[in-house]
Order: sequence, then C-alpha cells, then structure tokens
Amino acid sequence: MVWPAQIDAKSPFPLPVQVRRILEGEMEAGRFPAGSRLPPERSLMERFRVSRKTIRAALEMLEDEGRILRHVGRGTFVREGRRVQDAARMAIAHVGVVFFKYTDPAQDPLTLDLLGGIHEVLQAENCLATTFGLSVQPGDHFKKLVADVRGTPLDAIVLMPESVERAYDALSAHAPVLQAGYAFTDRGWDYVGGDLFGGMRQALDKLARLGHRHIAYITTETKEQAAQTSIPALKIASFREALAQVGGGRLRGEVVYASRYDEFFESRPRPTAVFTAQTNQAKTVLKEARERGVAIPRELSLISFDDGFIGTHTHPPFSGLKVLTADMGRAAARAVVELVNGQAARPIQRILPAELHLRETTTRAP
Repeated sequence: MVWPAQIDAKSPFPLPVQVRRILEGEMEAGRFPAGSRLPPERSLMERFRVSRKTIRAALEMLEDEGRILRHVGRGTFVREGRRVQDAARMAIAHVGVVFFKYTDPAQDPLTLDLLGGIHEVLQAENCLATTFGLSVQPGDHFKKLVADVRGTPLDAIVLMPESVERAYDALSAHAPVLQAGYAFTDRGWDYVGGDLFGGMRQALDKLARLGHRHIAYITTETKEQAAQTSIPALKIASFREALAQVGGGRLRGEVVYASRYDEFFESRPRPTAVFTAQTNQAKTVLKEARERGVAIPRELSLISFDDGFIGTHTHPPFSGLKVLTADMGRAAARAVVELVNGQAARPIQRILPAELHLRETTTRAP
C-alpha cells in the first residue's frame, strides 16, 4: 500500500498508525537510511500537526517492530538492519482476529470454520494474522483481550461474534474493525455477515409449506437479557419479522425465553414446530421430547441455528440453519485486505446467504 506523505483526516486508520506507516515508507525509500537520526518529536508534531502523544505512540510501534532505536538524550535512530525473525515486517499487513469464547475454540466447529476461512485467505495474501481470545475465562476476559489487542501494532481487526458493541467501541480506536459473523444492518459498521432474516424466512417458509401454522422459538436468555444482547436480539427480531412475512399472516409464533422446556411442552395448543437458538438447545429438545413421549418429527418438527457437526452426529440428525461458515471467513478476510489497501468503498457491508439443511427432525405438520 502506498501511503501519503501527510495525515489523512478521512482515513479509517488511527493517527499513530498513519504516522508510523509514513515514517516506515520514508525509511524504505531512503529518506531516513539505516543509521540516520529521525527528526525530534517536536518537528514531527509540527510536520504532521498531531499531538506528542500520537508521535510517541507511532515511535513506540516502530521501536517494538525493530525499525528504530531510541536513546534518551541522543535521539531516535533507524536500525542498521531489520529483524529477520520479525514476520510482521515481511507481511503486507498485520491483522488481528478477535473472538470471544469462554472455552477452547477446538470444541466449537463453527468458530473453527470461520477462523479457518479467515486465516486461509490472510496467509495467501501474505498478511500476518494474530488471533486473540483463546481459552479466556469469564470475568476478566474482556479487559484482558482489549489490553492484548491494544498492545499489538495492527493494521486492521476482524471481530467475530459475541460482545459486539463493547468490543467494537473499545477496539476501533486502535485500528479499523471489520465485523464478521452476523449482519448488523442498522449500524454504519464495516461487516461481512450472514443473512439471518433471509435464512429464517427460508426455514419458516419451508415449515409453512409442510403445513405448520404454530411455531416456537427457544432462546437461552431471559427476555431482559435478550433485549440487551446483540446476537440473541437479532435472532429473535429475524424470527418475528420473517414470521410476519411468511404465510400471509396465517402463522402463529411465540418466543420461549430462558430455555423453559416445561413451559413449552406443557403449553396447549403446543406448537407443531420449534426453532432453537443453539445446537445444544436442539439436543435438549430431543431429550425432553423422548422423556415426555413426544415423537420427533411426527408430533414436533425441529430446526436449530448454527448447523454443524453436532447436528449431523445426533440421533436423529436434526435440521439446521448455518450462518457462520468457512466461506464467510474467506469473504471477511478478503474484505479486510481491501480495507488495509484502501481498495474498498466504505462502509464495507456484504451479506452472505445462510444455508438451510433439512434432515430427519423436520416433516409435515401432524
């Protein structure tokens, strides 16, 4: 990427990153050859019209990367040689990949799919990728993650689902952020996301064609929690909006909060189809149905969000709506490379279709 000689007020990159990249480019071009001394901080402040804090942050990044040496009382000097072992200097960009999980991602195939797609493209594009958030425990995970990310010189960040608003606000001041996973179309963010509404509409349309007129959606959160949490609220809104558009207003729907399976199975009339927010809930519905003598799918059809390994290896294999995919990871990585290279109009907002997989838990209404 060719950087301008001056700060661009409209650039998505934070001021320290811009200063760092400009000085780095001038080192590469020979304006500041190895062994030469950089201008003092005050001269750089006047040149770039930025604060001392911004200049010092840029110099700290260059020092961390092994490009300069700073001596108190003597000045700042360009290093004689680059640290060959520093992979970041050989890459065209350094991208942080941030996700929020309380367990090892190896136990979450959906996270692995998304991560795999992201890293595949970044590697092909000669970008260094650093992943943040592995096996972080509840409680201190957010502060620790933000501190780790802010302590790493990054050109851009791919933010995967969970704790989205807090993370976006906390990290976007450090580097441009592209959100990957779910499409928050009501915000001016850069994102590559799955079409939740389109996927939900596809699933409900299929259920309606099978004769279902009463459909429930089960979520783990309480009503209050769901209203305050991005992804559960988005899923519920997609369910309600799709319900209103499918079947010409003939479908009846209800949301069962806090995984109240007793409430669901004892309701009369009981819905003939159920949509669960997560695969673990779908497994619980199968278990509860067996214990209560409710035959799936003859008496109750079942579809779950986040289709994957669990759904295909459960007996019976249950239908699923897959939103997070390796293809989405690849698309997000390509978008973030475009963002770093200044090749994409902003905001980047791309929506990928969700995938509906019908298996043995979905059939005609009783």
